[in-house]
Amino acid sequence: MSIKNLTKEQEARFDKLNLIHPKKMKSHEKYEFNLLLGKKYLYLSTRAKYTQNQKKFYKEQGKYFVNYAENIRKRHNLEVI
Repeated sequence: MSIKNLTKEQEARFDKLNLIHPKKMKSHEKYEFNLLLGKKYLYLSTRAKYTQNQKKFYKEQGKYFVNYAENIRKRHNLEVI
């Protein structure tokens, strides 16, 4: 996975998924949401405007959410995005 900012389509999809309550999300929506959130955090960890502590936090959170999304994908046999 490359570290880059989300595309406009991915950002719009993320915003749409963010409006859904987590209890009402289907498994493929949870997977997609957590993957996009992880990518967003990993992108923020590369920005120069943040301190080293903030970058470290974003990098750790990004890795956590990407791994969490992969676990959801494997558990429900979903296709890779």
